[in-house]
Amino acid sequence: MKDIDSMADELGGSSGVRTAFLQDADSLILPVEDLVAVLDHLREKFPKIDRITTYARARTLSHKSVDDLKRLKQAGLTRIHTGMESGSAKVLQMIKKGMTPEEAVRGGRHVMEAGIELSEYIMPGVAGQALSEEHATETARLLNLIRPHFIRVRTFAMHPSHPCRGWSGRDVHPLTDDGIVAEIRLLVDHLDSMHS
Repeated sequence: MKDIDSMADELGGSSGVRTAFLQDADSLILPVEDLVAVLDHLREKFPKIDRITTYARARTLSHKSVDDLKRLKQAGLTRIHTGMESGSAKVLQMIKKGMTPEEAVRGGRHVMEAGIELSEYIMPGVAGQALSEEHATETARLLNLIRPHFIRVRTFAMHPSHPCRGWSGRDVHPLTDDGIVAEIRLLVDHLDSMHS
């Protein structure tokens, strides 16, 4: 709240500020009452704001009730960005994502049911060659279950001189650029028709 006050002093509360982003990796880890207070304060200091977005982890979203998320929407939260990365349980375990496919679906569905815009990030190439097909098809399967507003692609990249060892300790053979494009095509081919 001090940061919000500081920005209001610098920019002027009656400024044309119309959007805000609550930074850091997982602001929804806060108790709902605390986050509602922050959102209320933000809208009080910047009354022209019409879009407030934030990051949240899928595991955190899966533990928030739809009613809690609806309270956040009423307080002004309009969009949540979350990193699914992959729909494959094997890939999520390999990269030590700290969530399961089931949590990704449950959390995503909670957000959608609450009426908040949802942006799901996926990571082509993260599975390497061996799990590329599973990564693409399982990610599409989860996206079909969630049906988010946005699907954002953040392609995995590793410095060429870095030894490519999987997080699980086994060798991971990276995809070529053509392989990454083929993986994205496979994912798109497995997506149902949706508004995303």
